[in-house]
Amino acid sequence: MKSMVMLSCLCLALGTGCASSEETSAPSHQPVEDATVWTPTSASLELHSVRFLERPNLESKLNRSDLTSVQLEALAKLRIIETPTSGPVPDAGSYLLRVVDEDGSVRDYLAAGSNDVPEVKFGVTNYRTIDIESLAPFVATLE
Repeated sequence: MKSMVMLSCLCLALGTGCASSEETSAPSHQPVEDATVWTPTSASLELHSVRFLERPNLESKLNRSDLTSVQLEALAKLRIIETPTSGPVPDAGSYLLRVVDEDGSVRDYLAAGSNDVPEVKFGVTNYRTIDIESLAPFVATLE
């Protein structure tokens, strides 16, 4: 026990990532089963981003009729994950996808680099989280 405490103190002092057998693994970011982002009643969307490292921010507003078949396919593949509790990772980038249905109802989704808590939340408090890797193909169609 004493050697474990000493090892922990040494790891902290050196700033290394020493791990013990009791350490838990990072969240797996498994998709949520009951989640579809873009539905047959989705009428329009807005995508806002705050990105870093010389990448321009995105501001897009598109109606369903404006979307290409590639964009519709990318939207169909969006995955919602459990909202992360770790982060935010500085300079990872944050995205807000706002979907408006035909009846005027609005659903907000956030995504961030490394699937951590977004550094920028765009003022929204009621949202679900999109897997950043599933959002990337749609974002690529706008760049």
